[in-house]
Amino acid sequence: MFSKKIIALLVGTSLLPLLGFAVIWQFNLDIVHPTLSPAEDKYGQGMTLEKRRNMKLDDLTRTYRSRNPDGRLHTVDGRKLAPLGFINKELDRNDASWRVRIVDGEIDFIEVT
Repeated sequence: MFSKKIIALLVGTSLLPLLGFAVIWQFNLDIVHPTLSPAEDKYGQGMTLEKRRNMKLDDLTRTYRSRNPDGRLHTVDGRKLAPLGFINKELDRNDASWRVRIVDGEIDFIEVT
């Protein structure tokens, strides 16, 4: 029927995706999100989607602070952020494909359509 070499080749080939996953998991490689809106792309190629979004949150917080010097910042997950209403309104105004909410004291990104 099939020779042992062919069977070994088929089994080995079928395990390649598992090997790739193991390498990514072992070395904790960041996977770059393939599609970003033009507004999000200004934060640089080669960064993870989460990192880009966190940079956008920091940028929006600076914007809020410059517009509202006495405005109250919220501490979420150990960092200072502008109010979520302001952040989400600005994301909507900039046609971003995501919004922010707080779940169990941590930042959660929500995809919108």
